[in-house]
Amino acid sequence: MLEEIDWGSLTHAYGPATDTPGHLAALTSADVDAQNAALDHLDAAVLHQGFPESATAPATRVVVRLLAQGSVSPRIRAALVEFVGWVAEATARSAGSAHFADHVVPLRQAITDAYPVVAGFLDDADPALRKQAVQAAVLCARTPELADRRAALADRLRRWAADPAEDRAQWVRRLGELGVDTGPYLADPDHDVRVCAALAPCVADHATATRTVIAALSDYGAADPRHYTLSELVAAALARAEDFELLAGPARTIIRHADWTGFDTTWGPLLLAAFNTPYDDRAELSATQRDILAAAVANDRLWDRRSGDSLLVFRRAGLPFDRAACARIAG
Repeated sequence: MLEEIDWGSLTHAYGPATDTPGHLAALTSADVDAQNAALDHLDAAVLHQGFPESATAPATRVVVRLLAQGSVSPRIRAALVEFVGWVAEATARSAGSAHFADHVVPLRQAITDAYPVVAGFLDDADPALRKQAVQAAVLCARTPELADRRAALADRLRRWAADPAEDRAQWVRRLGELGVDTGPYLADPDHDVRVCAALAPCVADHATATRTVIAALSDYGAADPRHYTLSELVAAALARAEDFELLAGPARTIIRHADWTGFDTTWGPLLLAAFNTPYDDRAELSATQRDILAAAVANDRLWDRRSGDSLLVFRRAGLPFDRAACARIAG
């Protein structure tokens, strides 16, 4: 199959894809270093930062063929299945973009062909492979051409979500990603099941889901969630809460203990939500704004002047990127 593709006419993120067939061939080798280099190539070049190139669809077809043939080492099967899921996600994100218009049709065909191969691993004995297969299957099934596969996949996920021997929260999260109504799980006795149900887009307007997300924000520091991230909770809470006051308590804690790298995912969006109208020294700060700013002042890790990203957050909030000045403003 590799020889049937004109790789020289295709590109990846770094130029002509003439090196791609060598990496794809290495996926079947016994050389661990070559296998790892091939996985790096798929991630860094073929699907660089989640953006497809003209070589992405052909490379995906080769990966799927190798998985179907059982030609790859068991140690990298989960990673390759995960790659297929990433391609499906990138395909959905690229739809409607003029820049990627020439790539979408072959990508969708590659994903459609990949689905039965990925689904073949749904009951695999290897938990890591099974987890990646479910994630990839959900991402693939969101492709319009695979709409008729969603009901059967949802039924399987529901069965697993009802089984006490399973990691139920994981399957509820996947149900939400598939577009299934997770409302029935909002009253589940398991905390992580409730949170995963609440994060589903289909319950975004559900008051119980919003309360669950905000409560999870408050619990995040003491919990060890495996099925969601702090940034996901922050994004959902900010999108759904009608009043920032509902988030003020957990927001203070998050901002007080955050690392600067959360400038666009955790503390940054929370600070900007508190100062949704940029600071004006002629206006009086609310008590909540003072508390939020004081939490930022107390956090040493936000004030590295080499971090231009942190500076931009403060500028957008109308605040000086000066710790002493912000301390004075906070009172």
